Amino acid sequence: MATVNRKSRFVAALAGAVVSVSVLAHHSPAQFDQSNVMTLNATVTKFEWMNPHVFIHIEVISEGGATESWQVEADGASPLIPRGWSSSSLKPGDRITLEANPASNPARRMLLGRSITKEDGTVLAPRSVLTASTPSVVAAEGLAGVWLPRGEGFAEFARQTNSNEWSLTSSAERQRNAYDGVSTPQVDCVPVSAPTIMLQPVHTEIIVSGDRMLIRRDWMNVERVVYMDGRGHPENGERTIQGHTIGRWEGEALIMDTALFKEHILGTNARVPSGLRKHLVERLFLSADRKSLNYEFSVEDPEHLLEPVTGKASWDFRPDLMPSGLPCNLDSARRPLVD
Repeated sequence: MATVNRKSRFVAALAGAVVSVSVLAHHSPAQFDQSNVMTLNATVTKFEWMNPHVFIHIEVISEGGATESWQVEADGASPLIPRGWSSSSLKPGDRITLEANPASNPARRMLLGRSITKEDGTVLAPRSVLTASTPSVVAAEGLAGVWLPRGEGFAEFARQTNSNEWSLTSSAERQRNAYDGVSTPQVDCVPVSAPTIMLQPVHTEIIVSGDRMLIRRDWMNVERVVYMDGRGHPENGERTIQGHTIGRWEGEALIMDTALFKEHILGTNARVPSGLRKHLVERLFLSADRKSLNYEFSVEDPEHLLEPVTGKASWDFRPDLMPSGLPCNLDSARRPLVD
């Protein structure tokens, strides 16, 4: 094991990306000092391949010669697979150089991973939104197939949430300011609602099945059904986290109209809740080269939003990708909250 080399520096160039990383996590970013980047030469002792967080256990030699054990938090398996990770990316005995943010509480041996370099020069990015995805080299015939939302769309939506750009009601503003990053249903493996769930950079499959379409996300077993048979929203239908979606075609664009959402603490985005009158309209259409999808949305929620919130993202066609097949692990979801 090599010795520790710790460097503290501000990384202003990555400020926007750090915001998005905080939103992608299930816990408060205050638990890590994201202005402090440590560089550690370490040896891997254990590699836990899970959703919604992967954990890497390491040992380092302190400046005084003692062996220290640390636990490194990374994104989950689902967003890491498109960035080249697998269950065999690391193994006990691997020597690595790690860049990471330390916990704000110095007594905790927890790190937020930023970059890992193996002895053979392989670089692994523990945060999916800090790396670009691989664009498609083949064209899609239509909307059906496997897609990967680019991290830029998720990062921009997260930036808006944290920059006070949205016009919120006084009730929503109070809830936004009071949100501590801990009181979130995601620690119980409850997913966020659309449109946020549609922006996260994970394996996404669109399946055409008779008079409906299915949108399957490799994240907390989310599946959205889009009814294409001309029906409307049921007057007293069941309310769910993802709502009730009906679709229609406008040329080659799929228009999705969603209502009947449940109230949700993260219903619009992190820190911004949603109410029973939330209404979401989404548009999906192929790019000119048919190698990506354009995703656009507009969400209204009179209880929390004074005016509609809009956004957009690009999804790359990635028929080569396979889903993680891993459910949300309660221990993984809750572990970062344990002191």
